[in-house]
Amino acid sequence: MQKGPAPERTPMPLIATVPRAELEALDLLPHGFAAHPPSLVADLEGRIDWHERAPAESDATRKQLIPYVVAMRGDEVFVTERLVGGNESRLHGRRSFGIGGHVEPDGEGDAGILLRGLWREWHEEVDAPDPVNLRFVGLMNDDSIEVGRYHIGLVYVATLPAGADVQVRETHKLSGRFASVGELAADPDRLESWSALLLDGARWRFGAT
Repeated sequence: MQKGPAPERTPMPLIATVPRAELEALDLLPHGFAAHPPSLVADLEGRIDWHERAPAESDATRKQLIPYVVAMRGDEVFVTERLVGGNESRLHGRRSFGIGGHVEPDGEGDAGILLRGLWREWHEEVDAPDPVNLRFVGLMNDDSIEVGRYHIGLVYVATLPAGADVQVRETHKLSGRFASVGELAADPDRLESWSALLLDGARWRFGAT
C-alpha cells in the first residue's frame, strides 16, 4: 500500500527575541529594574531576531522581548492574578501589576513593532480607556528564576484618566482590580518576580513616598 506524502509542518508562531550576547555586550542584563531612555526601544527593534516560540521558551542564548505596562489610576495600580486557565503554568496563582506579552510580527516591519505589540496585548487583555500618558521607563530582568531566564521586560507606565474602569477580558486566565502601592508592598510574596523587583527597586515611579 503506497503511503501519501507526509503532511506539511505547521509553522510555529514567531516572537521577537534578541540574542543574549548582544544584551550582555550593552550591559542591559543587570538583575532587577534599570532605568533607560526611550531611545533604547528603537535600538532593541533593530536587534530583533524572530524565533519560534516553543524552542525559545527553553533557549537561554536569547531573550524574548515583553512589553510590560504598569497601569496607574492616581496612586493605585491595576493588579492581575493568573488563574489556572492561563498558558504559563510557572506563574499560576501569582499577582502582577504588569500588562503585556510576547511580540509577534504584524506585517508592518520591525520599526515600531514593540509599541504596536504593546497595544495589541493591552486591548486583548483588558477593557480600558487608552492612557492619557504612556512612557517607557526601562528594562526588567531576572535570571534567578526559570521563566525569567528567557524573557526581558520593557517597562512602561500608563497613566489612566481619573475614575477609569479596567476589566480583564480573559476571565478564565486572569482576575484584576486596582490596589494601592502600600497594599502591594505589604504582601510582596504573592507578586511575580518582575512586579516584586519593580515595586522594591523603583517604588517612586508609582507615586509612593
